[in-house]
Amino acid sequence: MWSLEEAASPQDDHLELDEVIDNFSNFLVERHMGVPALWFLESCRPLAFLGGQTAFFLSPLAAMLGLGNQCQKVAHILTSRSRTNALLNKLESSTFDPTSSASTTFQNPPSDASASDK
Repeated sequence: MWSLEEAASPQDDHLELDEVIDNFSNFLVERHMGVPALWFLESCRPLAFLGGQTAFFLSPLAAMLGLGNQCQKVAHILTSRSRTNALLNKLESSTFDPTSSASTTFQNPPSDASASDK
């Protein structure tokens, strides 16, 4: 009468969450938002659990918008202290590691000869 889908193993969930953490940190670093994201996540770390619970609460609304799966993943990351720390560590290493391909580099803007004449 009813069919139940096979539940994913916890190992698969951990690998999927690690992939989400990597993708999210690379997304932020490529857009030079690594430092503001670190600052925000560090300052709101005590409230991360409540943010995760809020994401669980809002997941039916997100599902109507087609974002239910992503909302669930974010909620799982925020409710787990170890996952939140993994996100912060990944973001920090990606932002400040000079060998990283997506690392934020601050370069001087090119000098404009016409601007120096004025």
